[in-house]
Amino acid sequence: MRRPLASSLRILAAALLVAPALLRAANGADATASQSLNLPLEARAAGMGDAYVAVASGADGLQWNPAGMNELRVPQVEAGHLDWIQGVNDEYASAAFPIYGLGAWGVGASYLYTQDQYFDSVGNPGANFTDFDFSAKAALAVQLPDSMSVGIEYKILRQGYGQQFSMGSGFDLGWQMRDVIRSLDLGAALTDLGTPMAIGTTRENLPIQMKAGAAAHLTPLLTLAVDEEFQPLDTINLLHGGLEYGTRVGDWTGLARVGYTYGPAQADGGLTGLAVGLGVATGSWQLDYAWAPQGDLGQSNRITLTWNAGE
Repeated sequence: MRRPLASSLRILAAALLVAPALLRAANGADATASQSLNLPLEARAAGMGDAYVAVASGADGLQWNPAGMNELRVPQVEAGHLDWIQGVNDEYASAAFPIYGLGAWGVGASYLYTQDQYFDSVGNPGANFTDFDFSAKAALAVQLPDSMSVGIEYKILRQGYGQQFSMGSGFDLGWQMRDVIRSLDLGAALTDLGTPMAIGTTRENLPIQMKAGAAAHLTPLLTLAVDEEFQPLDTINLLHGGLEYGTRVGDWTGLARVGYTYGPAQADGGLTGLAVGLGVATGSWQLDYAWAPQGDLGQSNRITLTWNAGE
């Protein structure tokens, strides 16, 4: 039985109202650590302008919304590469497995890295070294009545800068409801609640994010999604919108995506905020690509390969 829309929206509001109490437990730093946690990795999500909290439906839930893993009907594995700005790269992989009738569970890891160089006090160059952010995560989604699901994720974090290293951990919480009204899904997530990270004498909180969104499946191959995102410790508000359109030719499905993020990054100039993407799927496999300009900083490219067992 489907829950009426007004009742569903009250559930979404209640999920977001618990956030202030959790945020009061943080120490309110002016800057946050592990900014790599804010980088969208999956090409499909990036191509839709990061409007994905209600769309996530498998292993991608390990980044966007752990409740989305509940949509899995077969095990799923994805891996990908992010070529970001200024020589920064990220390699990631995740896998999720259904628990039939109960929900799903998943694991994942990502490694962001770039090359750096020592300079002495008068500016003479020294040895090269690698800066990195590493995260390993495990998540559980639980199916609830009325097409709802909730999820929780735990992540271990490690950063390295030269000879200085730090470790920390964090939690993500997620909620989704499918078919609130015909073909309309809702989602919400509260991410990166955890311990401060410290490198040397500097201690900084994780970049907490509060997200809420909706996805309308206008046809089986046409999806429109919108998200609102608030980062309370960095005082950043973002609006995301995205569209995905697909067409089938025999056993192949072609996908095209466009999205836009509105927020402070527009100050970087150019087409910052725009994202476009393409995908192709056949049988058990899907390959996705996304391109997003970063204004004066350059551009980013993402590629993701997904495999669904038994399809």
